[in-house]
Amino acid sequence: MTIISNKYKFIFIHLHKCGGTSIERKFNRVMGWNDLVIGSTRLGEKIQDEYDKKFGLNKHNSAEQIKEIVSDSVWNEFYSFSIVRHPISLFESFYKWGRTVVIQRSKNDQKIISKWQKDVKKNQAKEHFLNWGAVNAYLSTNNINEFTDFCINENKLPGTFFKRLSDNKGTILVNEVFKLENITEAWKKLESLSNKKFKNAVFNKSYETEFSWNKKTLENIRIHHEIDLKTFNYE
Repeated sequence: MTIISNKYKFIFIHLHKCGGTSIERKFNRVMGWNDLVIGSTRLGEKIQDEYDKKFGLNKHNSAEQIKEIVSDSVWNEFYSFSIVRHPISLFESFYKWGRTVVIQRSKNDQKIISKWQKDVKKNQAKEHFLNWGAVNAYLSTNNINEFTDFCINENKLPGTFFKRLSDNKGTILVNEVFKLENITEAWKKLESLSNKKFKNAVFNKSYETEFSWNKKTLENIRIHHEIDLKTFNYE
């Protein structure tokens, strides 16, 4: 879900499962007629397919893709920012989201879920959403550790934060990167950019779950997201 605000001169790069929906839905209330919110909102969902077809602009463009679409001059003129989160909580969020999609769409019918599991394992899934990375991984595994290892080994989820926020030379393109763990700072920035006051809100907040991680999977995460851990100062 991308924001390109011509009124307030900023660009927001929305990384999956990093709190961007709350930013976009709140901004939607103060956006100008020449602002774009791709995805997240009712209008954003309606226009996303057409903007993707014509301009290649979609919900989760990388910084480099957006820069190419809007041109170097616009990118350099506008302030750009994004939000990241700790990789461990990222996998937990994807896991809970995949589980929620399966439960809701099946109405928690175990017969339907069992059929989906068999179809996915045979690569015979007919329903489009069963091929979504986190949903596919959830149906292919039995717990958070298997899910995470499967996602990493089979490239089921988007790449590292660093890759999606940098160019092909390894230079971070956005002006500022905030952490979901301290999202208040991102809200302050949005308020300063738009000169509006927002009541902080979190949309799509998943329920709390205690996960039991094994050392092998945690090491897999560390290796896969090593550049994120170093670049954004996570332990």
